[in-house]
Amino acid sequence: ANITSGNTFTENITGGIIRTTGGVDVQSENFHPEGGTIEFYGPGYVQLHTVINGSSGRGSVYSIIINKEEPTAQASQPGTKTPAGTRIYDRPGTSLSGTVGVNYTADINGNVTILSGKLSAGISAIYVAGNWNNQVGVEGFDAGTGWVTFDGDQAADILSPETFYWLEVDKTYNNYDALEINQNVTCMDNLHILDGCVELNDPACLFVSGDIYIAPG
Repeated sequence: ANITSGNTFTENITGGIIRTTGGVDVQSENFHPEGGTIEFYGPGYVQLHTVINGSSGRGSVYSIIINKEEPTAQASQPGTKTPAGTRIYDRPGTSLSGTVGVNYTADINGNVTILSGKLSAGISAIYVAGNWNNQVGVEGFDAGTGWVTFDGDQAADILSPETFYWLEVDKTYNNYDALEINQNVTCMDNLHILDGCVELNDPACLFVSGDIYIAPG
């Protein structure tokens, strides 16, 4: 799906699920669903991108579910050949992990849920206003050298153990639990708390390999 500012498109998405085996590229700064979920499913590699043009504006999606397949190739039977034109992930001896890769930026105004497959940050920036729940485990999120920022004006939870590269908290929610960490979280680089409070709930531990910066205020 490619949504651009040049299209005559009026968005009125407040709920439901859009399921896609492809990628999502939001090029319109005016695309901001107030609800609903995009579910990425099926095999292979696809990308997620939402445009961010500095201070002039950004596009966004609401919640996302990563539910990609991780196909395992079937062994060839003696005396058989792979048919010409067979998709690569159907060929004997081949296995491709189902991955959603973030292409530069992704602004998610709801939740991130990883049920199957992988979300890959690469060198990109991911903005999340809602909860983070990786039910796959360590293989479900590839932090790369990108960063994840929890933003928005509502409270959010990290519900699963996770490893981030660079983690930021930039929430305008004014209570003590702007971001609750409920399971062990590792930051391979820095932790920046620019706005909002972080609540660390027992028995969670927060491991930071780099610097911790807490903005004044």
